[in-house]
Amino acid sequence: MAVSDREIEVIDPPLAAEPLYLYLHPKHEGLAPRLATVLRKMKREGLIEQLTMQVLEKLPLIQ
Repeated sequence: MAVSDREIEVIDPPLAAEPLYLYLHPKHEGLAPRLATVLRKMKREGLIEQLTMQVLEKLPLIQ
């Protein structure tokens, strides 16, 4: 049975929240320090939150 987007309702606060972790293939381990620096800067500047909100606003969910 398929569930349409109109049948999904966003609730606040969420029932649960799980952290997500970035996976980096071992052959790219040399990128890890630079990637960590960029992600910390994005978080500090609020860019991650801003991008998250932009994506969530485009989802056809009941608010």
